[in-house]
Amino acid sequence: MTSLAAATTTPRSRLDFDDGELASRFRALDEGARRRLACAMVRRALDELGVSLPPQAVGLLGTGGIATPAQLADLDRRAAGTGGTLGDEGLRRARVVAAARYALSPQPRAAEEALHEAMHARASFRGALDEARHYLH
Repeated sequence: MTSLAAATTTPRSRLDFDDGELASRFRALDEGARRRLACAMVRRALDELGVSLPPQAVGLLGTGGIATPAQLADLDRRAAGTGGTLGDEGLRRARVVAAARYALSPQPRAAEEALHEAMHARASFRGALDEARHYLH
């Protein structure tokens, strides 16, 4: 590989390591579709875990909206305060709050991170992966 080719390739994301084809299909969507899919997956994970968020954040997840910096900071605090040990429900709860934070962020590739976190927060990663694949077909 030439140095030019190495410089122009996109680094692999966490979603690429989960499923490269899913990551490629996800990135092929327009920004609004990526945000809506990520928000839908986050809502499913929130429901599964019984995690509640402020009404404004839930509303934004329902519309694929973008949170204010203060709302994002609140979600950061919530994610930090809901953690647990690796492999337990506390960690899954922290991951889903982090997924919501990513889903509502205006940052590039935040929707991709939200999808990754939401899938890993679910009780069945394989089931969540299949669900995301279904949305993309």
